[in-house]
Amino acid sequence: MSTTVGETALVLLVGALAVTAGCQGVLTTDGTPTAEPRATAAATPTDASGPSPTPEATVTASPTATPTPTGTDFLNAHATRLRAAGNVTVNTTTVRTVSGGSRTNELTQTREARIDFESGRAYTEFEPLLGSPKERYRNESGATFSRTGTSDYFGPERSHSLNTTRLVSISSVDTDALERRGAGTVDGASGTVYTVDSYAAFGGSNSDLDPENVTAFDLTYVVADAGYVKYMRLNLTVEAGEKRVTMSARRRFTEVGSTTVPTPDWLSEAKAVAARPDPDDVVTRTYNATGEDGRVEMDVTATHGELDGYATVGPEVNSNPMFRNEFLNRYRVGEVARYYFLLDTVESVTIRVHYDDAAVDDGNESTLRFVTLNRTSQTFEPIDSTVDTENDTVSATFTSEAALDRHQGKTFLALRWPQYVSGLRERFDQNDSGPNSLAGPGRETGGV
Repeated sequence: MSTTVGETALVLLVGALAVTAGCQGVLTTDGTPTAEPRATAAATPTDASGPSPTPEATVTASPTATPTPTGTDFLNAHATRLRAAGNVTVNTTTVRTVSGGSRTNELTQTREARIDFESGRAYTEFEPLLGSPKERYRNESGATFSRTGTSDYFGPERSHSLNTTRLVSISSVDTDALERRGAGTVDGASGTVYTVDSYAAFGGSNSDLDPENVTAFDLTYVVADAGYVKYMRLNLTVEAGEKRVTMSARRRFTEVGSTTVPTPDWLSEAKAVAARPDPDDVVTRTYNATGEDGRVEMDVTATHGELDGYATVGPEVNSNPMFRNEFLNRYRVGEVARYYFLLDTVESVTIRVHYDDAAVDDGNESTLRFVTLNRTSQTFEPIDSTVDTENDTVSATFTSEAALDRHQGKTFLALRWPQYVSGLRERFDQNDSGPNSLAGPGRETGGV
């Protein structure tokens, strides 16, 4: 490894080891041991936490060791034993120190994981080497919700799923490299102590890190009488040129059988975010406005992202007197409104006006029609309309590109159409509509 390449790659390579240390399991996702005896390079959740023990801590071995019930099989039995206990708390701390010349930079990441195997629930708090803190929560159904920082929430589709088995995984090595040190205490954890001093046994054949650059390595396990690892410590130093990177990882398993998993107070907010559609999802939203003559509504189908942006959408009550003159008011039902749907992704628009049932004879409700003004001919044109006599509404739907373009931003009002046409004929002597009629009898029929 050249000095230039080595110094550039060291931090990345050892950083990768920092986030995977203790997560290289030889277990399947259901906790069943596999037959593979060596370490794997697979990475699991990139978070870690817990108190940072003293790097100088040493093993205090007793002269006569008490054998562990499982011997070196603890590497495979670890997760199974914890599952049998029902629950556990896992605290991991990783410290990475980079030295070069007169400069030294130290970063720490921590993770606390609380797991209940019986219910499937889990909760983690993660402080990464760099970036914002992260929390994740897995519920009984296996759905994971998360929060980054204090205000960014994510649902299951955008959260890295919590795997309860991987959360309790440990680094695995060639069992032939394990040295049994006997009963002792390491960094406050007591049990049967095993050590490994060969980087090749840990990951030399599976890592892009050149073993020749590894100048110091030790891995320690403290195994409980029940057969699971209660503490694991990994120290690694790598050098290339003038650059030195030291990684120290500690993983501690506590509250075995007595851990409780909290429900985070931000869960409801994350669920609300998860319920929102993606920006490209096509959704239908209803907008409304209310005037003196009742309520108007508009259903718009378009992409979620555009409807939640700054697009001009919604009905607006139109108070222009030309739509409210004495003659029109004799035949008009409901409110007068303009309907805006200036959108690039609009697929469908339905406009709807509510009317007072008492203002319309039962026999005439089905003849109500939406009309809009043709400003060229200065006449009202009826459009295809639907009357809901149960809910007392008149509606019209536009789906074609031509209809959507034609009716965007137009004013619509609902009229008792046959009566309105008859009134026009009486007013303008059958066929002469007059220059200011706003509705000539020649427009008696028509549609979209």
